[in-house]
Amino acid sequence: MTTKEKLVEKIMSGSQDGNVVIRRTEKFLEMKGYGLNRIAGSHHIFTREKSQPFNIQRFENGKAKRAQIREVRLYFMNE
Repeated sequence: MTTKEKLVEKIMSGSQDGNVVIRRTEKFLEMKGYGLNRIAGSHHIFTREKSQPFNIQRFENGKAKRAQIREVRLYFMNE
């Protein structure tokens, strides 16, 4: 299994929402065609044309917030 496949599996499985490093979340969004639009403090805002923007925040130990990982997963499950 490649690194990209492991990343997709980790985010899409939902079993490790509280254990996803923010950089991995950013990499996942970049794989899906999103780009970092701006950074406002701890908020990293990713956008893609004609799609929902995502606000990813750093939580503890460089991890992304659990609710935001859930939001990303639900969006791509329905896409």
